[in-house]
Amino acid sequence: MREHTDKLFGHASSCPTFPPAKVAPSDARASPSQPHHSSVGSSLRTVAPELFAEFVRRYSTLLDKAVEQRTHQGESISTALGDLSARLVGVLASARDVIELHAHALDAKLASVPPRWKEAYVEEGRFVVLELMGRLLSDYRAAFLQARQLFAPGSPHFALSEAHQGNEE
Repeated sequence: MREHTDKLFGHASSCPTFPPAKVAPSDARASPSQPHHSSVGSSLRTVAPELFAEFVRRYSTLLDKAVEQRTHQGESISTALGDLSARLVGVLASARDVIELHAHALDAKLASVPPRWKEAYVEEGRFVVLELMGRLLSDYRAAFLQARQLFAPGSPHFALSEAHQGNEE
């Protein structure tokens, strides 16, 4: 991964490598068809490798479209990135998962494209991963604000949560 970061930014990265963040397990529920991962330090790649591989295939296709758009004024990938972000949120993907997804897709792409296309994939990949990361952040923020609004004082859900807390005492 460090090697890919060096390729991505064009120099040896001076960023330190940090251990996985310690976070409380989420009590969010995903549908049985879309497993989620909330284990501390786990990644989508290790928890659900088949699902991760599918996301890599989708992302790789989007990289192809981004390069095509750059060279031939192809169709925009923004809508498809929004869809991918929504699916990633559905399985509780993290920013680290997006980086792993990008690294795997770009490494495979760079191994298979002619040398003259490699620079285009690296450059477009920078924009694509940033847009996907931004969309993921926006989607999580929207979900947080929606949940916060649902349980705001004065809302019916807030009254239910207060009643529930009263029963626990």
